[in-house]
Amino acid sequence: MIKECDMAKDCLYDMSFVMMKCFHHFFRKLKLSQKLLEKLV
Repeated sequence: MIKECDMAKDCLYDMSFVMMKCFHHFFRKLKLSQKLLEKLV
């Protein structure tokens, strides 16, 4: 039972880590497109 709990915790941690990485990547892309828009305007 405890092992399953630990696994679920690890899985949750991995998921949040991946989400953070994805969000960071998306945020950086957003910033880049913002800079491009500023150059165009």
